Amino acid sequence: MSGADPNSKDVLAPCLTPNALMPKNLLHTLVDSIYELRRRVNSEETFLRRTLAAHCPSASRLLDVGCGRGRFYPLIQAANLHWTGVDVNPQTVETGLGQGRDIRLASAFPLPGEPLFDAMLFSHVIEHMDADSLAGFLTHYLALLKPGGIAIFLTPLLHPGFYDDFDHVKPYNPNALRQMLCRSTLQTRPFPMSGVYDEVDLWLKRDPLWHTHRTGRWTHIFGIPATLACVLTRGLIGRLTGYGMVFRRVS
Repeated sequence: MSGADPNSKDVLAPCLTPNALMPKNLLHTLVDSIYELRRRVNSEETFLRRTLAAHCPSASRLLDVGCGRGRFYPLIQAANLHWTGVDVNPQTVETGLGQGRDIRLASAFPLPGEPLFDAMLFSHVIEHMDADSLAGFLTHYLALLKPGGIAIFLTPLLHPGFYDDFDHVKPYNPNALRQMLCRSTLQTRPFPMSGVYDEVDLWLKRDPLWHTHRTGRWTHIFGIPATLACVLTRGLIGRLTGYGMVFRRVS
């Protein structure tokens, strides 16, 4: 499990501003700061930052598949990597192009002669597909990954809020990805895949036991003890809600 983000020392800084110290704002500020601390200690951003530092030299080319609005664009730019995004939504692509980003429409990607990528990121993408669709999807994109390159997956596990996202189709646990990418002999119906992969890393995302994301802001107050317990025990007092996984293409 990754350690705390070094920027976490700044989490409580908002509590020190005069406006935040007003009685009507102090409680809200405290709640927000505690949840921000949890996010920084055990977050997808922290895992991704650590992964890029370990496996992607400066100027590596990374393809962000299903990039949406580019949640991880600033983080990837800060790592001095070349970011290319691809998405199915024409409006998202148009907005990204207007911001000067190298973003492509999925229906027109890749272009002939597209260079191979050093890394690929699949963030909250695979849970939107059934197994057959996912196999074809990964085969299509992983064909553009260099031998020796890495594929990074961020995805939720089945938890009480999984189907709150109405187009979530199926949660895939780590073993499912292993069977699909590592040519498992346990799979009765092998999936064709571009390349052969070794598992490099597995990170488990743990959230507080108190389920807050479907409730109002004031009810988050009752989740403070559970959140602090999750932070102080590095997730031992908490529940699994997702994971990050890294594979390296070996051939």
